[in-house]
Amino acid sequence: MNKTFAQKHWPNEDKYAVAYLLYFLSVGNSYDDSIHDDFFKPCHKECHPVSVHYKDFTCPRSGIKKDYFQLDWGYFGISTMLKERITSFGIDDDPEQIFRPIWTKKHDEPIAWSIEPSHILPELLISDDYDYRTVCPVCGLTHAVKKDFVFKNGICNAVYITEKSFVSLHDFNYTKESYGPGGYLARDVIISKRIADHILSIFPRAELCPVLIGKK
Repeated sequence: MNKTFAQKHWPNEDKYAVAYLLYFLSVGNSYDDSIHDDFFKPCHKECHPVSVHYKDFTCPRSGIKKDYFQLDWGYFGISTMLKERITSFGIDDDPEQIFRPIWTKKHDEPIAWSIEPSHILPELLISDDYDYRTVCPVCGLTHAVKKDFVFKNGICNAVYITEKSFVSLHDFNYTKESYGPGGYLARDVIISKRIADHILSIFPRAELCPVLIGKK
């Protein structure tokens, strides 16, 4: 039996995984003339320089090679086929509040979908991989910077969450904190084990990182 991506890179942690972090490695390329300001604008002056995603992504059809991929600025996307398979399987939130269309410049029909959950976990993740900075007093966004957290093979560590976050886990979740060195800070996406298992039943090699329950 072939090992999954998680079993290969985190064999011990994967045995105790309660959820999974999206970690797709294939890259979906935007148009060459796409820039940050095409899709993002400042949250508010107190949160500067953090930006929010206000305009749907655009990509050429040739820029998306796989059914699951990462997008510019820390987002992840899936094909229409995979979105429909997940939706038919059943999820506990409105799909329209999770899957956001990705268009070509013709804007005639979505060519894929970015994953942007509406549910946000209530507590920060627990891991030595993260160095938290500050919480915005206006919107509550937690600004955080990822440390140098990769192994020699370029693979991140397993992720830990609090018991409180696990109890409130939906099928698709954003982390409360956002990460990045500045400019745009992106939230990580954590999916339930049942959804991860369903994706792996379709694409056994999908890159998912195990999430475990840790201690505060």
